[in-house]
Amino acid sequence: MNFDSTLVGPIIGLVLIAIGWLLQLASSWSGKRELRKRFIIFYIIGVAVLIIDSFMKGDNISAFFNLVTLILAGIVLAKIGKSDEFRTRKTKKKIGRSDEVKTRNTKKKKRR
Repeated sequence: MNFDSTLVGPIIGLVLIAIGWLLQLASSWSGKRELRKRFIIFYIIGVAVLIIDSFMKGDNISAFFNLVTLILAGIVLAKIGKSDEFRTRKTKKKIGRSDEVKTRNTKKKKRR
């Protein structure tokens, strides 16, 4: 059986994409509904490998469409990153407010 060395790039790229999907699937099975950053990062790296391989082989059409998906995945990653930062700040504010409410309620109880 002969090994075709031209398949190394696509195999590596597709394996990375599959790993990303498996990570997302595992996250979904554990009850989480949001997209995981790890999934998108593995997806982007896998697609980047496919793009490089396509350009090296002169397959510009496949490279172009893979580049489009890479850009779209990058936009999603940027959006998720911003929402995580917002969620973290919002959670900290809520925790701070609840602590203030607890402190006020404790002071009221002590006065009585």
